[in-house]
Amino acid sequence: MIPNNSFIIRDATIDDVQSIRDIYCHYVREETCTVELAEPSLEEFTSRFNHIVVNERNPYYVATTTIKTPGDSDSSQTETTVIAGYAYIHLFNSRSGYKYTCEDTIYLNPAFKGCGLGALMLKRLITVATKMGYRQMIGCTSTNNEQSGRLHTKHGFQYLHKINNIALKFGQWIGVEYYQLALGEGDSNLPTSPIIPYDPTSNYI
Repeated sequence: MIPNNSFIIRDATIDDVQSIRDIYCHYVREETCTVELAEPSLEEFTSRFNHIVVNERNPYYVATTTIKTPGDSDSSQTETTVIAGYAYIHLFNSRSGYKYTCEDTIYLNPAFKGCGLGALMLKRLITVATKMGYRQMIGCTSTNNEQSGRLHTKHGFQYLHKINNIALKFGQWIGVEYYQLALGEGDSNLPTSPIIPYDPTSNYI
């Protein structure tokens, strides 16, 4: 298991999109945490990235770590930095009345599951979303993604409800489950300021 302090979480850049897409496409091909059936092209995935970062001005992170691989000789090793996962928040709904509610998305390179990285990235999203002024965060998981459900409840999300059998993938029906976390002052009062657009140069942590 890789210790948590071995990961560096930073803002994603356009140069990371290929690696981010590679992680996502694994889940398209192999798992049901996304019900997308065909791998998006690099052009399409770049458009999705830009929509979050440029249009919505929301945070998009990658977690990197260094792995060692055998070198040319028996005693040498080569260090390579890889993207172990990515995470971002996006608007829960594009209708303007939902502007204080965001939704989290986290995907990990399968090689780095089970080492606490998902928790690190979710904590980062919660912290930053709160400082931006969001009042609610929604988590949406497929019904057979128990690990994601546990991650959300562990970090204070309340389980809301399940919608059964609304998607079809790999010859099986799949439902979705929704979780909700109040951020900052939640619904205790009405916001007096708009959401502060994400600024990569600001110190949110």
